[in-house]
Amino acid sequence: MKELQHLNKYFLKYKWHMLLGFLITIAARIFTLYPVQFIGNSTTVIQSYINGEITDPAELREELFYNILLIIGANLVAAALTFIMRQTFIVASSLIEYDLKN
Repeated sequence: MKELQHLNKYFLKYKWHMLLGFLITIAARIFTLYPVQFIGNSTTVIQSYINGEITDPAELREELFYNILLIIGANLVAAALTFIMRQTFIVASSLIEYDLKN
């Protein structure tokens, strides 16, 4: 690992790129947790309909449609953040590679 120690100065030079990439990674992982919660809400709504707590099928459809939109939205946000995270790390690695060449 001693051979790689000279790379530390480049990591320090581009620490803001790296920090931004790590923060975006954390945000993307948080958004991947939300669909599980929305699926749980959907099963609760279906269980309420089966138990007779919700009697109107239109209300059931509306709740399920809302939860589906939330699931899709959370997954789209997580995907966008993952793309931005990868781009951020790719730019940082390209800058480090350019500095190493020069």
